[in-house]
Amino acid sequence: DRIVVEREQLDRTAHRARFGSTRGASERWETTIVNRRDERATVTVRDRIPVSRDPDVKVTDVTVQPAPAERDELGRIEWTAHIDPGAKWQATVGFSVEHPKDVEVVGWR
Repeated sequence: DRIVVEREQLDRTAHRARFGSTRGASERWETTIVNRRDERATVTVRDRIPVSRDPDVKVTDVTVQPAPAERDELGRIEWTAHIDPGAKWQATVGFSVEHPKDVEVVGWR
């Protein structure tokens, strides 16, 4: 209860291509950690960016702030946050997923 972690979806925008053959959406997430301890805290934060294995499904416009310490080809990202007493640490992850309207994307709303 002394280290408070919140992950919140800041926005989600559905979009369609100009001629209606493509569907998709953009999302942006924020993770906030607050250190309520009397000493400095070191926290490992992990998140994930979607990765497509289908050439018709594209993940674009990926933004990650701050830059992660580690990132792999499976979309896993990791930070090591050093948070002073009473301080807050934040990370924002954003991306878009686009796919043809006749392709069903499992795990994507």
